[in-house]
Amino acid sequence: MNYEVYKGDERRDVEQDKGYRRNWEIDKVLGSSSLRGPSRIDLGWNDFAIERHSVEEGERAEEFSDHHFVVLWDVHSCHGERADPNGRFIPYSKRPGAASLFPAGTIPALRKLTKMEVIIG
Repeated sequence: MNYEVYKGDERRDVEQDKGYRRNWEIDKVLGSSSLRGPSRIDLGWNDFAIERHSVEEGERAEEFSDHHFVVLWDVHSCHGERADPNGRFIPYSKRPGAASLFPAGTIPALRKLTKMEVIIG
């Protein structure tokens, strides 16, 4: 994705014609993704955003965030591997309707083996 810094924790997706604003902290969790509709940033909720994303297969390096995240896995099952504290990759699988919590701090590296559809806030 190509981004243009927009304001604070927001970015504008310049590859999409609609020019939706998006929260860059969410990109730390998902890595490269496509925003599937407008972000809730425009509602003016302080320090809270909800976005729908399509995430392609691929790898994401370890990241760090000061924010907490809730992810709702949507549409179809997805599979991949995440790094454990020792750097070894262990498999994961998420089914539609499952929820995951990501507390503030280190976000482990990921290998996304299938496409994912998520709602994240």
